[in-house]
Amino acid sequence: MSARAVISTDAIDRVGDQLIPRGCRLENYAKNPVVLWAHGLEGIAQPIGTSLSPEGKLAVSVTDDQVQATSWFSQKSLEAAQIFELIDEGIVRATSVRETPLRSRIRAAPDGRDVLVVEEWELEEWSWCAIGVNPDAVAKTLNRNRLGGQPITPSVLKSLIAVAPPVKKFGIGFSTEKCMTVPLELEKVSEELVENSSSELDDIEELDETQPYGSSVVAAAYASIAGVCQSIEDAMLPLENPAVKEGLSAILVNLQEQATALEGLHASSYPDQPSLKCERDEGSDLESLKAFLAAGRVPFLQVIGLGTRLKGLIGAKNLTPHQRRTLTGVAKQMSRLVSQSKAHHTEGDNARLAALQSSIDELTRLCGGIK
Repeated sequence: MSARAVISTDAIDRVGDQLIPRGCRLENYAKNPVVLWAHGLEGIAQPIGTSLSPEGKLAVSVTDDQVQATSWFSQKSLEAAQIFELIDEGIVRATSVRETPLRSRIRAAPDGRDVLVVEEWELEEWSWCAIGVNPDAVAKTLNRNRLGGQPITPSVLKSLIAVAPPVKKFGIGFSTEKCMTVPLELEKVSEELVENSSSELDDIEELDETQPYGSSVVAAAYASIAGVCQSIEDAMLPLENPAVKEGLSAILVNLQEQATALEGLHASSYPDQPSLKCERDEGSDLESLKAFLAAGRVPFLQVIGLGTRLKGLIGAKNLTPHQRRTLTGVAKQMSRLVSQSKAHHTEGDNARLAALQSSIDELTRLCGGIK
């Protein structure tokens, strides 16, 4: 599972930049020679491969007019395997580099526009991209919804739909086209595609006209926050600035807490409606969780949201009896924690308050002797 490609040339690119191949610096890239899909910005944030050969040598070569690289694809990632098959079939052919300019200048092109000539640059990573794919081959791949004998994963599916050709639908005396650009809303884009899709895509639900307005509002807010969280997670992987990464991590944690609170608000206010869904892991030790619950209404709602997720898992058909009993036990434990947290003003809190009061008294006594 390897493929070689030209990843950069001396041609002027779409944004008016010209990377000089001989100026490519590989010292830092060699320390972590990852290969991504669309720079980690299309739902697949983790690397799909590496430019390090099985013998441990960096497989990137530089000439006067181009930079070439070989990628070895992960054999443990379904996304990586499916992207490799797209490349192997000639459907995906495009690549892109992410670089840090080290030395550059501006020159005028023959057409009069300014061109940024990057004479020396550092390769950060390079990616395979869906841009430039064979549209007819994409349509056939989407229609059968299979790659490598497996249903197309949602992330790969989203990338392919964005570059797929319009689907023509004919009526009496006229024809219309619908552009396949809305990720995962396949039933609105192509009825033929949905009919041939696997059961993994059957989770797409039509709008329920009987859904209460408040439930719709909460669900919309939840979907927006979940989308922002996913975008931040996807964009954080290649970040080079630790301060920015730390700041985004803090914001991400806060947004995830608010999303969980919305789950709880929805579950407590509309118990007869389908629960909101989100795939995340939450964890805390017992005492910290009790204190967290006792902090106010939002933490309370977050735990109710977590409980709703558990109920959804318990109802899954593919669980073993042992798994079902385990999840049921966890749900009961969470219910007890919610009840216990209402009276969570423990000896620890009292001891801390007593220590604080003692410190205040001592500080007051010392300040009283200052002239």
